[in-house]
Amino acid sequence: MLATPFQHKPVIYGSELNDLLFFNAISVHAVIALVALVSGVGALAVRKGSLVHLRFGRAFVISMYWTAVTGILLDVLRLAFYVEENHTKYLDYSMPSSYPARFAFLFAGLCVLYMIRQGGLRTILSSVGPVFGWGDRLASLALIVLGVGLSGLIYFRYNPWTGALWMIWTFLAILCFSVRMAEMGGWLGWRERNRALHRFHMIFLLVFCGWASLQGFGPAIALRLTGVDNSIPVYTGNQPGDYGPGFWWFLLAWAPVFLLGLYLLRRFSRPIRQS
Repeated sequence: MLATPFQHKPVIYGSELNDLLFFNAISVHAVIALVALVSGVGALAVRKGSLVHLRFGRAFVISMYWTAVTGILLDVLRLAFYVEENHTKYLDYSMPSSYPARFAFLFAGLCVLYMIRQGGLRTILSSVGPVFGWGDRLASLALIVLGVGLSGLIYFRYNPWTGALWMIWTFLAILCFSVRMAEMGGWLGWRERNRALHRFHMIFLLVFCGWASLQGFGPAIALRLTGVDNSIPVYTGNQPGDYGPGFWWFLLAWAPVFLLGLYLLRRFSRPIRQS
């Protein structure tokens, strides 16, 4: 049975060809995500507005876009075909993803696409004023409704103590911050508002990219050092979980993102309102 390239999770999609295609898709997703992380750090490190910054930033936006698209496609496949087989713990294979985790990453991918639109080159290079239209409002509302719905599904149907809820709640908070920042100021101070939107979304996307990379490569490194834990009994990833203190560790992992949002709102709301 084939396993994922880094975390050694089972890959079962009906044939050797399908398994190999999925394996390669995960590999491509990981490589693009690594490009996004490197280019994002580069854009943050150089002088803002410089040609190098623009090139790094463009590479970051493009790679984050394709990371989100490939991630969404992978999550849809995982939730649509051979679902139980690919979410079951097998001997000599690492712990599988849970259903809540798949829902959370699917939601995160959709939010990343929205945030790229709100804070990418379209916003920072705009010379016609506000770019937050009715389509953006409907998209943000749809994502908020989806996030609340997935939270309810996970809480009542699956596991109320999963860290996947923190991911969804974090993106919900970011969506609310994003909408508020986009609505502030009207034509007065729109340049400052656009810069704030750009900084807010790009920094958050970089933080999320780093966190997701840690989630992907951290366990892979641990597996290389310690091997697969076969003491864990067979189970399927849709089982309800018991309360554990690890639930709160996930909150600590996401706390810097909340603090970043609060700081940027405080930092950029005053100049816009006073313009």
